[in-house]
Amino acid sequence: EVSHVNINDLFRLLRRFRFLAIGGGLLVMILGTSVALSSPDRYASSATVTADPPIVGGTLGPVGNIDFLIPQYLAHLQSRSLGDKAQATLPESIQHAPITVVSSGEAGTGIIDIQVTSTDQDAVAPWANALANALIITSDKKFATLKLIDEPTRPTQPYAPNRTLSLVITLLIAVSVAILSVIIAAALRARRDGAAEIRERFGIRVIAEIPTLPRRIATLEPAHLAAN
Repeated sequence: EVSHVNINDLFRLLRRFRFLAIGGGLLVMILGTSVALSSPDRYASSATVTADPPIVGGTLGPVGNIDFLIPQYLAHLQSRSLGDKAQATLPESIQHAPITVVSSGEAGTGIIDIQVTSTDQDAVAPWANALANALIITSDKKFATLKLIDEPTRPTQPYAPNRTLSLVITLLIAVSVAILSVIIAAALRARRDGAAEIRERFGIRVIAEIPTLPRRIATLEPAHLAAN
């Protein structure tokens, strides 16, 4: 029953402060929608490289060395020197494309994943391929043999942003803002609208109201009030 009354109160407040609720919710919807629709599409492409122990004299080298080398390869992929070597092999049209490189390695497998993301759809695959080849060329063959096993491909659609999810979240925030705004407005007007509240909720005519004395006056002794 308490929950039913609270819901009724909420709907009553929404009706009473409907313009405030609509205005606040609409403002959030406009801002959220503009951000969601104006965000540029981002594309991603990945290359996979394997690191295998070298074969020396017909004998496979120590497998444990690979796990030790993987972190070094990942750090090398983030270095400026390797990026410059990869850039030099690319067409001039995409050499300066804004890209982000994320590399990862799986322990015990010798697999290195190189992912390149960008707002340039045509740049991600060539950059991922160039970085993979630059890593292979610059690696020391004495400790490991690197090989490209999964070449990057040109993405056909963006991976981000998820505009549908963004719009759903914006709608939820807009509804929350609308509800919160009417609750705050009702709390701020509670003292002034006491009589109107009683009439609206209970249908009772208010004959008179007793004003609230300021705290300074309310704390004075009756004798002092009479003297003044």
